[in-house]
Amino acid sequence: MIGNRKEASRSAFDRMAAEYDQSRVGVHARHHDQPLLEQIGRFPFWQLLDVGCGTGELLKQLAALYPQKQLAGVDLSEKMVEQARRKLPAQVTVLAGDGERLPFPAGSFDLVTCCDSFHHYPGPRRAAEEFCRVLRPGGQVILCEYWQPGPVRWLMNALLPYSGEGDVRIYSRRELAALLSQAGLAEVAVKKTGPTAVMALGQRPTKP
Repeated sequence: MIGNRKEASRSAFDRMAAEYDQSRVGVHARHHDQPLLEQIGRFPFWQLLDVGCGTGELLKQLAALYPQKQLAGVDLSEKMVEQARRKLPAQVTVLAGDGERLPFPAGSFDLVTCCDSFHHYPGPRRAAEEFCRVLRPGGQVILCEYWQPGPVRWLMNALLPYSGEGDVRIYSRRELAALLSQAGLAEVAVKKTGPTAVMALGQRPTKP
């Protein structure tokens, strides 16, 4: 089932890559951008990784705001990566890869962002551990996700296996906080950033 969900995600986003930015899904994902950019602006960083970067819209904005920073993105869909590479400056690195097995050495980044893709990961604990692994001590994770109140979320989660697009789970704020904490991140906090949006924050401890 895990492999099926992951392959379903890859296939779905490969199919929609060319029209993603104008699609309902792509437009909805951009609702996270403003609170995410504001949060990034509060954290001094030099190297940033965007996990599940899609067509690179967030990285495009970051490259314009922070032209001297080292930016990278990774996405499971090779077609989405192709779209990102077309729009991004050459100094931004974008790779096809798995959020649960990030293709970067440990301690490579000061900041890891993941916007509206975490609900596609069959192994969320493993993904959160990977976010922590590639961070330097003191580095920050910023995770933005779709959210719904309990009864709606329970119904959606019951239906997600039939979506055909690889969605795994819509998380509660408590579940997101637990996943980041269990992955080894500290100072974990989760806050609402819109009627159907939450942001989870965590920091890699400076000491083991």
